[in-house]
Amino acid sequence: MTEVRRSSLIILKGHDNTPYIILDKEKHVLGKLPYADTGFESIYVSRRHAEVLEEEGLYKVRDLDSENGTSVNGKKVVEQGQTLNHNDMIELAEGEVILRFDTSVKTVSLRVGKISIKKGLVVDYKARKVYVDDQLVSASLTTRQVDILNYLYTRKGEACSKDQISKVGWPDSKGDVSDENIQQAIHLIREAVEPSPSTPQYIITITGYGYRLDTPVLPAPKT
Repeated sequence: MTEVRRSSLIILKGHDNTPYIILDKEKHVLGKLPYADTGFESIYVSRRHAEVLEEEGLYKVRDLDSENGTSVNGKKVVEQGQTLNHNDMIELAEGEVILRFDTSVKTVSLRVGKISIKKGLVVDYKARKVYVDDQLVSASLTTRQVDILNYLYTRKGEACSKDQISKVGWPDSKGDVSDENIQQAIHLIREAVEPSPSTPQYIITITGYGYRLDTPVLPAPKT
């Protein structure tokens, strides 16, 4: 068995299609495509705005002489860069883009002969695909269920209220969503992703409040 840790940037604001960025190379440039590895639409973000780089096992963010600056936890990034700690908040262009640095990304592989199996739940929201232990399971999920699952996934480890979930799953409902509707959606998601839906290991019920997703954020399998 092998375990590989990869840090990531959870995108909280600034990108509608990508919920997170896996930092799987030495430097990752943030800015505008095709000049950067990840591009953002805001006109206030420079072509090559900032970069996140790994140095001797530590990550830091550097501003690349952008016009509107880069900050970490509200403080402007100095010229030599700012070392990042778990859950640090990175802002580009005074909050046009907000990212959270996450060090909990983990890939666990079980190797049998020449076959490597990634253990865990993966949501590739851009491709609208969901994997469990490297197996595609999204074929049995509706658009609404994928939206709800992705919301929980991008907030891994956080308790998400029923009200928050209703706004994601039923955006046009104006808040008029019953607990039964939410419970049914969660039940069907569990049927698709849980090894044992009656004793869930991924989607945990927070009694009287909502749900929490417990799983490492893993890179999407290559297809």
